[in-house]
Amino acid sequence: MPPVDKSSEAGREINGAGTNHAAARARAAANQPSGGRKKSGPGRKDQIMSPLTATQIAAQLKQIPQWARHGKTITRNYQLESFPLSIAFVERIAIRAEKLRHHPDIDIRYDEVTLALTSHAAGGLTKKDFTLAAQGDEDFMKFTVQ
Repeated sequence: MPPVDKSSEAGREINGAGTNHAAARARAAANQPSGGRKKSGPGRKDQIMSPLTATQIAAQLKQIPQWARHGKTITRNYQLESFPLSIAFVERIAIRAEKLRHHPDIDIRYDEVTLALTSHAAGGLTKKDFTLAAQGDEDFMKFTVQ
């Protein structure tokens, strides 16, 4: 009697009878956007926004003075009192980012959190970057001692 291929059996168990891993991977790959980014298409609520002009960016930066522009990115470093507070702050940012469908680059260093925002698909800064930056500042106030 030939040896039984346990991986194939597991694949059929998980993916349904007669389905193998290669077919499951092909289906998963077809549903996964390349590069980790979701593709725009029918049914997507978030459309690519136009990048802001230098004048618009300067006006927006006045509304969030602790943020700095570095080319096509804005950044801010937040100082918190502890690592658990840093993680709680990042969780709050993650919720906001999901609602906006706009995700920052986040660097956590114990009690410091750095957010970097840009709109890659638009090729620069958009209103979404400044909206999320302002929301981050608002959330940060809830994590500081008054």
